[in-house]
Amino acid sequence: HKRRLRKLLHVDSANSYISVTDMALLLSARGMDDGITNLGLHAVMDALKKIHVAMLTQGGFCAENFPEDSISFDAFVDVILLPDVLDRIDSLWYRPAARLKKALLTTTVEEAIEDATRVSMSASGVKSHEVHK
Repeated sequence: HKRRLRKLLHVDSANSYISVTDMALLLSARGMDDGITNLGLHAVMDALKKIHVAMLTQGGFCAENFPEDSISFDAFVDVILLPDVLDRIDSLWYRPAARLKKALLTTTVEEAIEDATRVSMSASGVKSHEVHK
């Protein structure tokens, strides 16, 4: 699941943080950005960070410091996939948070085909680079 999310959010070893711009691009790519403002996404980012800090401090861990307009990929995924995350976000920012969560959890037809092809090829022993020759 995390591999798909890394691909959706263009996260790799060189860039392991999610920014407000990354969230906006994801919503736009999914066609879910109508009426969602940068202000709303900044508020969602702040809420996700606060939830993450609360999770860490309740567990006796030190909170992570993130750059101002970003959060680490792992922290982002840990928080946004919480079943009750939308209940923890101020009602004013519920809509952008719900859209963001839906955009992450929704699989497009193209992604399903790509995943099925990858699974089928790996089961048959074909390497993905062999297909592209």
